[in-house]
Amino acid sequence: MARRQPKAERRAAALKAVAEVQTPRLAGLEADIAAHRAALLPASAETPDARRIDFLLSHLRDRTPQEIATFYNAATNDERLLMEAAAVSVGRIPMKGPNGLEWQPLLNPETVNESIVARATAKNPEGARRLEELTEIRAMHVTVMGHAIAEINDLMSK
Repeated sequence: MARRQPKAERRAAALKAVAEVQTPRLAGLEADIAAHRAALLPASAETPDARRIDFLLSHLRDRTPQEIATFYNAATNDERLLMEAAAVSVGRIPMKGPNGLEWQPLLNPETVNESIVARATAKNPEGARRLEELTEIRAMHVTVMGHAIAEINDLMSK
């Protein structure tokens, strides 16, 4: 008669089996998400003329972060692209903020990212929908695997 494995060994084997399933599936989903994101988002837009960037920066030099954000939010897509190129070209700059003088990016990176995603979504709504779907599938997969691990730990701890 075969000897029954101790709970700790069965638990370790079950957790290993979950990891063996989870790891390649997550890697595959992440590769699909990366491919869809790369196809959706522009690799690199044409860089605006350096003179236009310099001219814009000369007008934004003495503006507060709130004023710059207001200009960005009111800008057309072409003007936003120009402002984004200007922000990339200068990186962080000294600005007066709520805590006094501090180094800040010209534009809020989250706001810029939202704008880029919105432009890409407008150009390719089906691609954006598919990317969102894949992201949700990955999140559900992580949740299910988390529940499986919790169940294994719960059952094997008794």
